[in-house]
Amino acid sequence: MTASDSERDQEADWLMLRNMVDDLLAGLGDPEGFQAAFGALHQAASKINHRALLNTPHVPGDAGEYRERLAVMLARIPDGWGRWISCSRGWYPIICELDEQLARLFPGYRIHQITEKFAGLRYYWEAGEQLTDPADPEPEPPAAGEDDTEWSERCDAWHRRQDEYSQTPEAQARAEDTRRRGELGERLVDAAEARASVTCEMCGQDGSMRCTCAPSAWYQTLCDACAAKRGMVTVAERNLWWEAEQPRFEARQRARFIDSNAGRSAVVVGTPEQFQASLMDVSYLTSEDEVRQAAAQNPDIVFLADGPLAHVYAQTFRDRNTDHEARIAVERAAAVAAHKSYAYPRPGGCPEIHKVGEVPREVYENLAALGVTYSWSGPAVNAGPVLRD
Repeated sequence: MTASDSERDQEADWLMLRNMVDDLLAGLGDPEGFQAAFGALHQAASKINHRALLNTPHVPGDAGEYRERLAVMLARIPDGWGRWISCSRGWYPIICELDEQLARLFPGYRIHQITEKFAGLRYYWEAGEQLTDPADPEPEPPAAGEDDTEWSERCDAWHRRQDEYSQTPEAQARAEDTRRRGELGERLVDAAEARASVTCEMCGQDGSMRCTCAPSAWYQTLCDACAAKRGMVTVAERNLWWEAEQPRFEARQRARFIDSNAGRSAVVVGTPEQFQASLMDVSYLTSEDEVRQAAAQNPDIVFLADGPLAHVYAQTFRDRNTDHEARIAVERAAAVAAHKSYAYPRPGGCPEIHKVGEVPREVYENLAALGVTYSWSGPAVNAGPVLRD
């Protein structure tokens, strides 16, 4: 297989993943659709050579007259960072002009990422210049069979010489020049990002922030025409929609939670005033003795609502699982020695734990020592009227 064939294969894999992500975004308002799209994405991703995918330059298919400049920009991205441009055509003139400006300041500058985030352009870069003595190059890596000790000594000596060089007038003048150019570079990046915030990402016309009408909204900077094509509205319009939709959405979430946990026992570490669960079999633990007793038993679900009592629960739960923690320590040490990854196993009979209030960091540390994590449960499982469509 030739290099060009390999690049085409990687580009096809990247296009497939992007299409699957679009399917995933389309399913945000449909839990079953989202789950199906996520499963398909996970299965496809597991079969891809991720290193090759990251390091292959992915010039956008709509690059047009910007193809050559975008290819230069992709070459500035180091191995392992992912060589692609994660924004659309409307912003290509902005980032290409910015690249030319930064290259005049720092000819060897590096790009870490160019992406759209929350409707804004994000341009992550570094100068790529080392303030070392140009007459004293860094030692080459050790040759095959060479004693590492001798090489380490040469490196240590080189670093000491560089520390001395950094105090010279020449080095300090270079550092000041680099600082000034760096500040100018940051101002150029800020200006480009500000320009993108009022430029349609799709077509390059004047634009403003738009979003989808969904519980987890997707934001983009678009003009009126492109927003209409993508079914996106202004933030104010979405907020009005969500004000009316939020109670119905949360009620549906509660209904799903109740249906999926029918017949399971639950305890709330705290009072009903702090958190009221929408399940039939719920006990509220308001004293340390009650919490310690629950931690010695095995309820199906635990809601952590009260910070101090949550700490008591987590500490008691850890104390009764010391054998499990010791097993983790032994297995993890063996995995590290063998240069293998290690997945922390959960203790037998471990409940499903939800954080529903502010809890001390010690709670996380005590549970994490046993391979247990908790999820955040918001209004979706709160008490209230359960509405069904």
